Amino acid sequence: MDIAMLGLGRMGGNMARRLLRGGHRVALWNRDSQVSEKIKAEEKGGEVARAVGDVAALKLPNGSPHPKAGVFAEAQALTVARHLAAEIAGAEKVPYAGRGTCFVDVGRAMAAPAEIDLLAEGGPQFRIDPPSSRGLDEKRKFETDRFERWFGG
Repeated sequence: MDIAMLGLGRMGGNMARRLLRGGHRVALWNRDSQVSEKIKAEEKGGEVARAVGDVAALKLPNGSPHPKAGVFAEAQALTVARHLAAEIAGAEKVPYAGRGTCFVDVGRAMAAPAEIDLLAEGGPQFRIDPPSSRGLDEKRKFETDRFERWFGG
């Protein structure tokens, strides 16, 4: 069985060790990657995941692998966290949307917003707007919002 263990403190670390000793393939993730490396070395097994999104292995409806872009990795990790919270609370799980936005900085103080819907009916749909100064403003806001959310400002 393939398992990802996110958080390798006392409980998560011991669970990962037992799973590895039981012959399971385990992806190891911890905020401090040295903890993951230590378990891998001591147990002579496991794979160190460098980002939470690295352990999300989704397939698109057509069977192709889901792209590994930061915006999707973030959405996948949030979906997993929300599913766990819903399960604990006995609430309904909200499905993964498969949508994301990124920005292509083209220089000249402009960026082009690009949107993709990976789970669109009939296959992935992609749209890129023309480069503009407004696109660069949106890119900077996107970056600022992520920085504040991930690192607290």
